Amino acid sequence: NSGGLLLALSVRFNTGVKASMKDDEHRQSATESEPGLLYHYTTQAGLIGVLESKSIWATHMLHLNDSSEVRLGIEMFNRCLVGLRVNQRASELKRGSISAESIQKIERLLRESAASAIRELSAAEVFVSSFFGSANLLSDTGEKDPGDTLEQWRAYSGGSGGFSIGFDKKVVSAYIQSLGSEANSVVTCGSCTYESGTQEQSLQKAVQEIADAFVNQVHIADSGIDADLSKLRDDPALQRFAQSPPQFVEAFIAKYLAIVDDHFDQRIEPSARAFSSIVMRTFIMSAFLKSPAFRAENEWRIVMFSYGPPSEIRFRPGQSSLIPYVAIPLPFDPEGSLFRRVVVGPSPRINEAIAATKLLLKSKGYKIKGGEKKEGVEVIASVVPYRNW
Repeated sequence: NSGGLLLALSVRFNTGVKASMKDDEHRQSATESEPGLLYHYTTQAGLIGVLESKSIWATHMLHLNDSSEVRLGIEMFNRCLVGLRVNQRASELKRGSISAESIQKIERLLRESAASAIRELSAAEVFVSSFFGSANLLSDTGEKDPGDTLEQWRAYSGGSGGFSIGFDKKVVSAYIQSLGSEANSVVTCGSCTYESGTQEQSLQKAVQEIADAFVNQVHIADSGIDADLSKLRDDPALQRFAQSPPQFVEAFIAKYLAIVDDHFDQRIEPSARAFSSIVMRTFIMSAFLKSPAFRAENEWRIVMFSYGPPSEIRFRPGQSSLIPYVAIPLPFDPEGSLFRRVVVGPSPRINEAIAATKLLLKSKGYKIKGGEKKEGVEVIASVVPYRNW
């Protein structure tokens, strides 16, 4: 029977995958709660924009410095699907309930369902806001300050006149987690991963376990359908239609489909949900998987997957093209704990730059930490001896 049920199974499984993809529980990646500061490098215009809009800009992934963004994770998932083989126990195969041919068709169903789901997810516009933490940033002279590194001044702040904004990691993480999922977007955050081998092994194992469990559930559902059909054949209500074949066939088909639906609801839908969870987590993870060439950055990021109207996307000038971005609101509050430090980048007039930065913060209601004042935003000068003027 399982071979004959594959068409119905395919429709039900794909419907279950797509429905589950809309579930909030699958659209969140784990956030982090370790203490410390996250630094966001920006230009003078960027700092003013952050304070005035009370939001952080997230740049479209196609305009980031790593050309392999998101693609690495999807390629990894596709490799797992190509190697997918259901490890069905020989004893179950001998029973003849699920043939080897049917198992091959189910393997193909899983691959096609995943590919279809990935295509739908890939319709999202992905935006990223980058931060840098303190772990694993070591040099020959000791640990670097992630808020004051030559590499980031060069890459993100226009060389001179830039800023590094220090945000409280726990506050940012908790806030992004609270945003959850909306009708047209998913926002999440976390540390980037630069070693794909371990993740690929874990993903391969998870996909394999779901595939094996799925086939077992098909076997159980198929056995249950057989048992229920045996009872159906002796149903007195149907026997009354025996002398009228068209009505008998119509009634039999209706009850047959009801039985199949009931068993699918019990056995197939959970497998579809589990599989969709793997697809969703993989797609989200792909936004945090970067080439090992960028390992020294130790990047932490906020990522938005947007399915909303283009009117929500803004644009700014770039070196070679317009750069799409979105503004992600953050809980800026002069009395709050989100905003902890501003590092003023290398400048030929560093004293004036620091004074102007403090004045800017005061004009927005922020207290300045220093001297006897233990609370407020700390404003310090970069110690990197970089000259770009």
